[in-house]
Amino acid sequence: MTAARDPFRRTVASTLADLNSLFGIDPAPSPLATPEAAAKVRVFVSLTTIPPRIGGLGRCLDSLLAQSHPPERIFVNVPRDYRRFGRLDAVPAWLGDRDERIEVVRCEHDHGPATKFLGALDRVPRTPDALMVVVDDDVAYRDYMVSTFARAHAADPHRAHSFFTFRYRGVTVGQGVDGIALPAAALDGIADFWARIANDEDAFLVDDLWLSYYLQRAGRPVISLARQRPDREPVYTIYNDAGSLLGLTGANRRWKAMAGARRALRAAFGA
Repeated sequence: MTAARDPFRRTVASTLADLNSLFGIDPAPSPLATPEAAAKVRVFVSLTTIPPRIGGLGRCLDSLLAQSHPPERIFVNVPRDYRRFGRLDAVPAWLGDRDERIEVVRCEHDHGPATKFLGALDRVPRTPDALMVVVDDDVAYRDYMVSTFARAHAADPHRAHSFFTFRYRGVTVGQGVDGIALPAAALDGIADFWARIANDEDAFLVDDLWLSYYLQRAGRPVISLARQRPDREPVYTIYNDAGSLLGLTGANRRWKAMAGARRALRAAFGA
């Protein structure tokens, strides 16, 4: 998706979110807690990146640093060896020096897009006030995103949240590009869950689906916050999609991967 197509993608995303709400596809979220009640929520943002995008990562990071509810830490999970790009021995020095809240995590394994949360699972404290917010690296986020996630968590601490969800074959799927907020209590089972399907090539491509499936099975379904947006615009602006899997393989390949991954999940877990 090029920058020139950004307005089209944003319009489609906004329209879909409104349709989801209109027809009841998105369950109505609990009312948000007040900013004061959410002030003690500790937010840990986690993302991954790929070599073609590292140079442009600054704008994404700056948007996260500028959130009205500041994240405590921002984990940038970078594999040492990529399946698609080979070995990456070093990351740019500016990445670690940009802000003391940014931590570069070198990962021994490339889990594909899921590296954005698998790489930092052990760095988020398992306390009721802790929240992992999973994001993408090719967009800039609006400054209310983290605050809204924190307020949603303070009001409803047992469920996950995203600014966009859709239903797919019995699963309510959150989208990483719209942010997915995970209660710390939901993190402990993710690695073992992934290990059971990690060899499936389709699941490798569609982390949003299998993560949402995991959360739903754990009794923590992803709840949409689309109605909590201050306007119809998505929570993000695309600016840097170099090397994206969707751009390289096309939308048809993504939907085929979704279907294949859903079959793999059913085979592994029986539903």
